[in-house]
Amino acid sequence: MKLWVAICVPDMENARQIAACTVATLRKQAVEAGVRVYNSSSALRRELAGVASRADVVILAGDSEGFHLGQDVCDACRNAILIFTGGRDHMAEAFRYRPVAYLPEAGGTRGLVEALGDVLRWRRSSAFRFESKTGVLQIPLDRVDYFESDYRNVLIHLVDNTTEKICEKLDCVENGLQAGGFCRCHKSYLVNLSHIRAFRRTDRAVLFYSGNTAYASKALQSALLSSLSAV
Repeated sequence: MKLWVAICVPDMENARQIAACTVATLRKQAVEAGVRVYNSSSALRRELAGVASRADVVILAGDSEGFHLGQDVCDACRNAILIFTGGRDHMAEAFRYRPVAYLPEAGGTRGLVEALGDVLRWRRSSAFRFESKTGVLQIPLDRVDYFESDYRNVLIHLVDNTTEKICEKLDCVENGLQAGGFCRCHKSYLVNLSHIRAFRRTDRAVLFYSGNTAYASKALQSALLSSLSAV
């Protein structure tokens, strides 16, 4: 598993401490960390505007600018997990943005280890896991746009526009998913409902926020639309 972490706080020394703590904590959990520190909110906003932008965890300052940035992060990366750090006087306001944690000591990393542990437990409990002779593939379901049947294989299309392939039947994948939120919209497609941006009726195209595209069959179109209306 790899976790992409973006850090944007005013104090660069504090940011470097948070980055070092994040890398060390994730390494102990056998998780590869992709950590990037941004020296300004505008730099992070430019990154989020990119087509291939991705962030699993975003650590921000617990102040008015950080809260505005947090809203932008939620809009750009629908599944990003927020962590705020700052003074206690802003704690109540911070939780309007539903962060996984608020670290009340600016300039420190106390509480970060526990917060990252909560992130990992949540992601592992909602991950797609496939075992084969060559090893174990584990992908958090919030990184999956859709599964596609490909002869005797299944292609896993991810939000960063990359693809994984496993030797399995799509029916088995569907039956093995313990988490909800997926819908069979075609004999060849199993889609993540929360990632769908729009449904185009002219060609029954399922359009994802990432730019990926799947298709619904005529027989299963109604089931898809019904499921989307309930999301």
